[in-house]
Amino acid sequence: MWRGVLLVWFAGSCAAADDPMQVLAHLRERVAAENSRIANYTCVQSVSREYFNPSFVRPPESCDDLLGHRKAGDYKLTLWSVDRLRLDVAVTTTREIYSWVGAREFDNRDLSEIVSGGPIGTGAFGAFLISIFGNPAALFGYVGDTQIDGRAVMEFTYRVTKESSHYRVAAGSDWIVTGYDGTVYADPTTSDIVRLTIRTDELPPETGSCETRTDLDYHRVRVGERELLLPRATHQRFIVRSGVETENTTVFTDCREYLGHSTIRFGDDAADAPAQAAAKARAAPQPIPADLPVILDLTAPIDTWTASGGDMVSLRLAKPIVDAGKKVLVPAGVLVEARLIRVQRYLTKPTRATVVMKPETIERNGGRAAFPVLPAKLQPIQVTRVSGFRTHTLTLREAPMPNEVTFGVFQEAGDHVILPKGYHTDWLTAIEKK
Repeated sequence: MWRGVLLVWFAGSCAAADDPMQVLAHLRERVAAENSRIANYTCVQSVSREYFNPSFVRPPESCDDLLGHRKAGDYKLTLWSVDRLRLDVAVTTTREIYSWVGAREFDNRDLSEIVSGGPIGTGAFGAFLISIFGNPAALFGYVGDTQIDGRAVMEFTYRVTKESSHYRVAAGSDWIVTGYDGTVYADPTTSDIVRLTIRTDELPPETGSCETRTDLDYHRVRVGERELLLPRATHQRFIVRSGVETENTTVFTDCREYLGHSTIRFGDDAADAPAQAAAKARAAPQPIPADLPVILDLTAPIDTWTASGGDMVSLRLAKPIVDAGKKVLVPAGVLVEARLIRVQRYLTKPTRATVVMKPETIERNGGRAAFPVLPAKLQPIQVTRVSGFRTHTLTLREAPMPNEVTFGVFQEAGDHVILPKGYHTDWLTAIEKK
């Protein structure tokens, strides 16, 4: 990356109006100000993921071998699968936090634990800028003036070593820190970042990957009375050692300001607390015993071409839930809210789609209560293939991903799969984990 480029390394600033060091100093100040401002906002993060398989004459012997052939265009990549995710994202002083879109609160887990599978990255909402421009050990170099879409910008390169990096990459159940470098394009007049690129160092073999590349194009978005500097689009490319690649395209929409509220309770309220707790306990529905069969039908179709992981769907209890003594615990017709965890389409033959969902709440006693259930069975799908004069029937059964074993996994064959209204799903009641 550094070959053939005249780099001027620096860590301070000077007073010249067009001096690159002064522009960099203003960039650092602007990022710090943006960070304090964006901490009061949350946005919907929509991620589209495309999965590619390589067509090798021979498998690569190393990452250098793979990346060399990739740069030379010695093999083709075939798009074989796509899926989408929708999440809420916010940034704290130390990291980005996430939840499924519309959830009542942010999740304390890492994003990789919330999302059921496939490569996923964080940092685009604000953490990348903080990690680079808020890092006193980051080294910057001025390359020269250029243009992006007719806009005059200054081009800088930067380097963050592993020793000063906070960039983590999953390696099985562990996390490995990596160094990274890239390019920054900045508007010297406004001190706005226009474009940012990030490339990790070669990743250790235990990660299963060679490198990750990220490109972010920035613009200003008005939210209420303020403007936020956010990526217009983020493209993150994951290059696996086998040559498999995934490209995640991320956009941010529906940004809004959120405020914390506190409630002051006085002594009389405290005295009434036990009575209020007892009344609440009496109103709470009795837990449903485990291992009772549950049949839930979709109340509206799920189009796998438009649905996303994170969306909420509605189901209806097709039959009453009854105990061993045939007593009706929950009548038929009651509505259940479920979260889509994964909606993935497979584009190579035989084409098919997988929908993973998790029921969350059920109508009980005039309100909504947690509804813990487990999938009753995994339905295989039958695919007919014709070869010459012979017809073959294949049975496809997709195993759940490791963190999907408690979710329902539903598969259907076809290019454009739509789970229709009334689609049956089978479950068993479970005991809610505290």
